[in-house]
Amino acid sequence: RAIMEPAAVIGLSFPEPAIEELVPDSLRMAVPAHLRALSRKQFVDRVVNNTSEDEIYRFRNLMIKDAVYASLLKRARATIHERFVTWAERVNRERGREQEFEEIHGYHLEQAYRYRTELGPLDAEGRAIADRAATKLANAGRRASSRGDMPASVSLLKRAAAVLPEESPARLGI
Repeated sequence: RAIMEPAAVIGLSFPEPAIEELVPDSLRMAVPAHLRALSRKQFVDRVVNNTSEDEIYRFRNLMIKDAVYASLLKRARATIHERFVTWAERVNRERGREQEFEEIHGYHLEQAYRYRTELGPLDAEGRAIADRAATKLANAGRRASSRGDMPASVSLLKRAAAVLPEESPARLGI
């Protein structure tokens, strides 16, 4: 369960190093063995991918992923979404592809923000998450516009604006 929960937050496919980062320290070294066991039990499959630097796994069935995700408390979901972005930003910066995954990072921050708003009034940390989500989604929306993908641009920019307060100057710019 400690392996599958962060995997479900990441998505249908997930890199092994991300799981190693998100599990408790006591499980970190055992992640590869646990993923192999989950593969034998047919919960996940290893994805053969010659282009990835990491071992990638995929939930065998979307219903498995969704059931695991639904079992998580909202606070746990928000925390894992945030921690995943922290890990992914560092890894993508090291690999020189910060912008390539900005939309995905924005999505995870957007989810963290939404769960935090459902749990109660936002604190400064929650507002900072909203600002980060808006920045990443807006940047991805502007790039979509520059390549002529107007439906994606409109969707991303609307989502960026939606996480900001109405009086925010950044929202007006978006």
